[in-house]
Amino acid sequence: NEVGSAFWRLAASEGPPAGRVFDEKGRCRAVFVDTEPKVIHGVAAAIGTSRVHPQCMLAEQSGRGNNWAAGFHGPRGGGGRGGGGSVCDAALEALRWQWERCDGCPGVMLAHSLGGGTGSG
Repeated sequence: NEVGSAFWRLAASEGPPAGRVFDEKGRCRAVFVDTEPKVIHGVAAAIGTSRVHPQCMLAEQSGRGNNWAAGFHGPRGGGGRGGGGSVCDAALEALRWQWERCDGCPGVMLAHSLGGGTGSG
């Protein structure tokens, strides 16, 4: 999410907020997902809370302690992939919501962790 917040700060500083990457109210057309709430709140603070729709800031109550297996299988071994109420399901729903608000979607950009922790798989 550090890379994502840097991208959105730069996008906001380069021109008018409306367009492809921002909606008509100047909010990011983005979904921010992390298992650590502190990280998500940090992203919102870096970008500006008025630029992020609350429905698109997804975090669980606790992180995964840099444990990839806990991220893949969920905190207790059953909730990470699929299953009701997973962070993956919530992220897909938020992404669907963003797409429905657009006239068209020319593409999706994904930034995720490559080393250590939940996103490293």
